[in-house]
Amino acid sequence: MPDSALELANVVKTYGEGSVSIPVLKEISATVATGERIALLGKSGSGKSTLLNLLGGLDRTTSGSISVFGSRLDEFTSRQMAQYRLETVGIIFQGYNLLSMKTARENVELPLIFGGFSARDRRAAAVKALDAVGLCDRLDHKPTELSGGEQQRVAIARALVNQPKLLLADEPTGNLDSSTADEVIEVLSAYVSEHATTVVLVTHDDDLAERFSDRILRIQDGQFQDNLSVAASTEADNGEVAP
Repeated sequence: MPDSALELANVVKTYGEGSVSIPVLKEISATVATGERIALLGKSGSGKSTLLNLLGGLDRTTSGSISVFGSRLDEFTSRQMAQYRLETVGIIFQGYNLLSMKTARENVELPLIFGGFSARDRRAAAVKALDAVGLCDRLDHKPTELSGGEQQRVAIARALVNQPKLLLADEPTGNLDSSTADEVIEVLSAYVSEHATTVVLVTHDDDLAERFSDRILRIQDGQFQDNLSVAASTEADNGEVAP
């Protein structure tokens, strides 16, 4: 596996055309090491969710390139991109995105259905993923029968069920109270530490960014403002200058 999990080179993303073209990302570049936890910190509208969509293969760059474990996403065919989403990346959505008529286990199985796994293998993998997030006793509960924190844990299990090398988390605690949010982050941290998963966490919460990540990338108006380790960021906030 390459030392660099992610390499962004002059990435531009615009929406619209001609005079109504709106630039969202403006020639951003960065490198993320394999196994590194990155917090992408910025206000609403700063471009952080757009970048996450590009990393997840849900959208494509206007120009520039994104390489994930040595493969350039901009060179992928539609078929290769679909395979990338199935095998390499897991995405945790802020709004859970669970199917209301399916149980927790069935929701977690969904990525494996598209991957062509047998029913037996899907069930075993889903049970294992739900057990990893502390929900082995909620397998047959539907989303309406679960608390917000439990629903987010199901969403995490679904993102992890294919054991992705890259995990993208879009405001994973944004809809939770502080106590439940801490529990969810603890579960997430335990998993990624055990599996050395590379993580990009999108948040507007400075405290969460500092507690969870190895490094913070601050984004404003579609551009990175700095590239600090958590320690350096904390020292800067305290009026100290990192060596």
